[in-house]
Formats: sequence, structure tokens, C-alpha cells
Amino acid sequence: MVKYNVHKALAEKKLLEDKIDRCISNFKIVGTKKGSDKNVYETKTSVEDFNVEVSSKYQQIEDLIYNYNALDKAINISNAITNVQISNKNYTVLEAIKRKNSIELDKSLLRQMVSNYDCMMSEVNRRNEEVQKNTDRMFEEKEKSKDGAELISFYKKQQEWSLVDPLKVREKIEKLRDEIEEFEKEVDFALSTSNALTIIDVDLR
Repeated sequence: MVKYNVHKALAEKKLLEDKIDRCISNFKIVGTKKGSDKNVYETKTSVEDFNVEVSSKYQQIEDLIYNYNALDKAINISNAITNVQISNKNYTVLEAIKRKNSIELDKSLLRQMVSNYDCMMSEVNRRNEEVQKNTDRMFEEKEKSKDGAELISFYKKQQEWSLVDPLKVREKIEKLRDEIEEFEKEVDFALSTSNALTIIDVDLR
């Protein structure tokens, strides 16, 4: 067993991934030879040495993959049971990572709500400006009497535009925006701190 903090384990996992890719890319697994030739075709390597080298390289790659998987497993187990606090909410590290990855969906929803609200609000304001202009013209044509004022008030109530807003979207926008900002402000620091402090045991070859 080898002890790592999660931060170092993640770095080691990335190094192993790169090393595995290089080893596999350069791995000549089989060769050819003609008749009773002693060497593998187009090499100066004897068949016997080639067999030893291929077996050794294969074992090396197997060990590297084993260690990569062992690191990955240990990190995943740790992430599933280690808790962090972000914006006064408790998450496992795994939940925080998933939330960090999925928060773009919340941002997309926020953008749509803001865009739709602003568009409809502009439309309401534009139409109500027209209503006000018509009201002003009516008022000019009426005597400044109680009946005239009541007529103007009735007209405006009948003609004014308003939002149809079942969700009270302004409140939703503010709430969601605050949640996103608070989470993004704290998540990276919380995860980095946890990764630096959390120790895991890894069974390596």
C-alpha cells in the first residue's frame, strides 16, 4: 500500500495515463522472420531477445494499467465518502464535482429566464407607452371632471398590458443567480483543500 493525498494521486494518475499512451503507441507486439534467420526481420534483435522484450513490455503496460485503475478506484471511493461544505451546504466530493459539471445547465436556464423576462418586459413597457399616449389624448379631449377621470381610469385598466408570470420569475432569477455565484466562488477552493488534506491508501504493483 502506498499513501497519497488525493491531490498527488490525481497528478500521478494523469502521469500514468500519459505514460500508458506512450508505451502502447511504441509497442511492437509481433514481428516477422524469414526461414531460419536468427533475427526478427528489419531489426538486429534476435528472436529470443525479441520474445523477452515483448513479454517484458507487455508486463510493464499491464502493471501501469493496474496502477492507474488502483489510483482511480481509491480516488473514487474517497470522493464518495469525503464531505465538503460549499455555500453552507454539505456535499460529498463526488456530488460537488458532479454539481460543478452540471452547473452549465443552471446557467442555461438562467440565461433563458433573463432573456425571456427582459424581452416580455420590454414589450409590456412599449405597449403601455402607447396606452399612455392614447390616454393623454383622451384626457385632453375631456373636461377635467370626475366623470372624465373615471373614464380615463377605466380605459387604462382595460388597455394596459402586464406580464403573465406564474413563476414570479424575477425572484427565481435572483435566487438562481445567487446560488450559481456562491457555488462557483467556493467550489474550487473547497475541492482543492479537501484533495490536499485527504489521505488515501493505494495498492500499487
